[in-house]
Parts: sequence; structure tokens; C-alpha cells
Amino acid sequence: RVITGGSGVNLNGESNVVINSGKLGIGVASPNQLIEVHGASNPAVLVQDTTNNCISYMYSQDSVATFGSASNHPVVFNVNNSERLRIDSTGRVLVNTTTTNNGNNKMIIAGPSPSGTYAAYDGQLALQSSETSGAINTGSALVFFGHDGGNQRGSGAIRCLKENGTSGNHNFYMSFLTRVNGGSNTEKLRIESDGELRTLSENGNNSDTPGITFRGGNSTQ
Repeated sequence: RVITGGSGVNLNGESNVVINSGKLGIGVASPNQLIEVHGASNPAVLVQDTTNNCISYMYSQDSVATFGSASNHPVVFNVNNSERLRIDSTGRVLVNTTTTNNGNNKMIIAGPSPSGTYAAYDGQLALQSSETSGAINTGSALVFFGHDGGNQRGSGAIRCLKENGTSGNHNFYMSFLTRVNGGSNTEKLRIESDGELRTLSENGNNSDTPGITFRGGNSTQ
């Protein structure tokens, strides 16, 4: 059936399905977008390929917006008609690849090896802090959690932070934190911007009192 005429055309007399100024509204009398679906009970749009009963859908449920598959199939995100991200049926996230490994990895990111002019800054994953002050101890961190049998606990971290608060100064150190029973994550090893490597004292209090310091020329203290 071809619908012609002005705004506010009802399909087959159904007042909850309208075409208004070239816009289709389901459950809404005056849609603002090309297609709008309104409803109080999880309104959804579902598309199914009957070859393998692959079902994709999107719906709104109270305060949660959902997009995904309603069948045992992966969800794929394309950019410029090429796949860039996939969530497979096990919940694993694949970025820029469809190839998985034998391990129980939950995220795989594929990308080229460091090369060219910016090789020192290339990588498959980049962490960037949100601060723009250039203050001391600002930067990026990777934090690890594990279960102690009762609760999830922070178990360690790797940080790359600014050594000073001088604007425009590029000195950054990398530190490694671990956790002992009854304590919290504390720094145990640091690599300074000049390559000096030191372990912290037993109390791990981030003080300048080192346990062992390694410098150029094989010297230690």
C-alpha cells in the first residue's frame, strides 16, 4: 500500500502508527526523526535473518539503552563498511581483528608494530590521563584486581607519572605497585626518567629512601 497525502496519515486506521511530514512514528503522534518508536514496555526494533535465525535488536528499558544480539551470534561494529570491533558470543572483545587465541583472553587488540617517525609512541593500546595541568604525579595507570576468596581486591598497578610540576617538562617515571596481606597497593619498584632503577624500602611508602638503587656503571647502593 502506498501512503500519500499530508501530515498525520494513519496506517489502516491505527492511531499509534503515523506518517507525519515523511517521518514514521510508532506510539508517537508527531515524530521528530525519520523513525521513532515510543512505548512504556521496553520498546524495541528487531531485525532477524532467517537463514541462521540471527537476531539483532535495540531497545530502551527504563534507564538503560541496549543494543546487541538476541541470538547466539557476535555483534559487529563497522566503520566505512569495514569491521573494526566485534563482541563474540562468549563476551570477548576483538578490536581490529576477527582472530582469537587459544587462551582465555577477554580482549584482543590488533595493530601494527611500532615503526617509522613515531615508533616510540606507537602501540596497540594507549592510556591517556585527563589532566592538563602538568602537575607532579599526573599521568596514566594500569590497575589490576583479583579475588581473595571473599571480595575483589586491588592487587597491583603500573603507573607512568610526571616527575615534577614544571610546565613543558617531559620527565616521567614508571612505577610498579604490589600489595601485601593487610596492606594496600604500594610502590615497590621505580624506573626514573634518566633510567635509574630503584627498589623502595620495605615499608613501600613512596619515600626517597631506596632499598637498592641501580645506576649506570653497575653501581648500587
